[in-house]
Amino acid sequence: MIKHIRRSFHFAILILSTITSQTAFSGVHISLGGSQSESNAGYQRIVSGAGSAGLSFDIGGYTRLGYTFRQETDATTGYQLNSAGTNYVYFRKNATVTSNSVDLTLILYAGDIFTPFVFAGVVKKQYSTHIQDATGAVESYAYPYAGPQGGAGLGVRLSQKFSLKTTYTMSNGYTVIPGQELQQTVDSYTQVGITYEL
Repeated sequence: MIKHIRRSFHFAILILSTITSQTAFSGVHISLGGSQSESNAGYQRIVSGAGSAGLSFDIGGYTRLGYTFRQETDATTGYQLNSAGTNYVYFRKNATVTSNSVDLTLILYAGDIFTPFVFAGVVKKQYSTHIQDATGAVESYAYPYAGPQGGAGLGVRLSQKFSLKTTYTMSNGYTVIPGQELQQTVDSYTQVGITYEL
């Protein structure tokens, strides 16, 4: 994941500096966030994690243009009924969602401590899933998707350079039912991270 974040940062700096070479920026912000969880549910054990890195530039006093790389992973192991419903078989499922997004953020109130904001932009996501059971059967599939995203958040200033940032993000997604066409749905997540202002 570290290699992806570094590569994405370099790509973001190149793209954003090209797009905004004629615009004067008053600040550069680097954001990091993540989560990790482990839970046991009946016959299954679920380990999930997510990490993100963002780079944004101030455009004037109340708007920012930014790029974010995010990756979510989910590993589920345990036992489930076989297709005949006669006995339980061991299985392992690994799922990954990787996303790259560009957003324009509007700051609603630039307070000394609290800074609420809203944002909107576009995101490109890659869904990948790999499933294997005790019989040796393997199923893998990957779907790319690009579409709009948006959300809202709150920044809380911790010091002159550091802020705590909470965001709620929604974007289009889809589900797949065997034998049927793709069905659109809504993906969402809430994240808490740290932002450093250069």
